[in-house]
Amino acid sequence: MRNISVMPSPVFLPAGKKAIPQTLAGKAWSFLRAGDWRGLRQAWDRRWPLLKRVLTGPIGPAAMVLDLATDLGVGDTEDIRECVDPNAFSPTELALHLAPYRFALPFASDRDVLEVGCNWGYGSHVLAAEARRVIGIDVNAEAVACGNARFAQPNLELMVHDASQPFPFPSGSFDLVFSSEALEHIAHPAACVGEMRRVLRPGGILILKTPNLAYARRWHALNPYHLKVFLAEELRQLLQQNFAQVELQGFSEHYDFALRLQACAFDPFGIPFEARIPASFTLQVEAWVEPRLAPAREGTPPNLLAVCRQPKAAAGQPRGGN
Repeated sequence: MRNISVMPSPVFLPAGKKAIPQTLAGKAWSFLRAGDWRGLRQAWDRRWPLLKRVLTGPIGPAAMVLDLATDLGVGDTEDIRECVDPNAFSPTELALHLAPYRFALPFASDRDVLEVGCNWGYGSHVLAAEARRVIGIDVNAEAVACGNARFAQPNLELMVHDASQPFPFPSGSFDLVFSSEALEHIAHPAACVGEMRRVLRPGGILILKTPNLAYARRWHALNPYHLKVFLAEELRQLLQQNFAQVELQGFSEHYDFALRLQACAFDPFGIPFEARIPASFTLQVEAWVEPRLAPAREGTPPNLLAVCRQPKAAAGQPRGGN
């Protein structure tokens, strides 16, 4: 039995302790030690097509430094998954994607929240447990329809909208804008961040998670779905154009698990003579993923997480105006 819990408090690294990037072997071990065989198989199925392109593509396996503007000619990409499939996900995979929502949950309490890039709303549903209202937007109409059917509740609405276009909300509509691993898929990220800032109320907060280009340049270069992946200072400069206060940190997911023996009572005299004697206990596995923060300049974190406050007014627009 696996219990994936949602906890409101983030886990911080002790002072002076460096975040160690998790290798592919480390990720595989995380699945194995939690007994999540299905998750391991799905992770392998997602990564194998990309690995084949790294080893056999036109740039060759020895080319470790890439010009990101080069046409890599990686061919068709139908077999590379970039989001959680609502019909085929493992507990470990879902817990991994829910880690940033667990970090953001305290910020959502009794707030009007917009999620940009909500997929089928598995994380919007978590935020709605604390928020006054949650609206999620995503370009995938099929995923949005699935989420609305699966998580129907009064304070949650998922909408079809392309985040590269102006948002369909008046200025100053939300207290919190949240986005996890969506900005790298948007052709004009600066315009999107500007829209995130525009729809925030005075005193509103943006929480943004996106991959760190410094962590795996080659992987991101070969991923055709990643249109713009940021280095830490690039992202900081973009956010500071829209917010007076930007706190940028490294973000990683810490896998953990617990084993518990559950005693099983049985009557030894009721067992048929030739039957196998059952075990006196069953083994329960609880697996979870903790959000973990560290300074963005410390080590090479796989992801960047920004908490942005004090939205700046656009030129010619008063704060909070429509």
